[in-house]
Amino acid sequence: MRSRAIREGSVGLLALIAVGIFGGTILWLSGVKLGNRGYSFTTKFDDANGMKLGSPVVYRGVTVGRISEITTSSNGVVVKIEIDRADLVISIDSAIEVNQSGLIGETSVAIVPKTELDTATLQANPLASDCNRQVIICDGSNLEGKLGVSFNQLLQGTLKVSNLYTSDEFFENINVLAKNASDAAEG
Repeated sequence: MRSRAIREGSVGLLALIAVGIFGGTILWLSGVKLGNRGYSFTTKFDDANGMKLGSPVVYRGVTVGRISEITTSSNGVVVKIEIDRADLVISIDSAIEVNQSGLIGETSVAIVPKTELDTATLQANPLASDCNRQVIICDGSNLEGKLGVSFNQLLQGTLKVSNLYTSDEFFENINVLAKNASDAAEG
């Protein structure tokens, strides 16, 4: 009788452990972090440029957050950016750009500070109710972003150069330049 109780208890314990591991995996994959609250702010862009939910947010070359929400509007795209660490103080004087990089064109949001923060400002808390929105990016701030590096711009630039080199006017100018150089060399 006792061995049967041990077997049933073992099966029940195994089932609880399996449910716990499954739940933990689901939380881990969805990006839930316990005990470490970050902050979020919204940024308006003219074009999403391939942004997706979960795309990385990079500050000084280090991934510090992700895109948690993308909403289209008549005048652009509003993106909610979540910063993972509440102790990361970011200057309001920062360029927020959406860039494409890599072979497959992964899109990320880059935050590039234009000015350094003084020691007193570095002690500020972006989550505080008295957060100075004139100096740092606070929880709930609304900012303007811009389009950075994109493959669309590269293709448009290449097309302009291609059109320039294939125009009749360009070849006429080259012929005139060659004739003038030849005349100048003859003397």
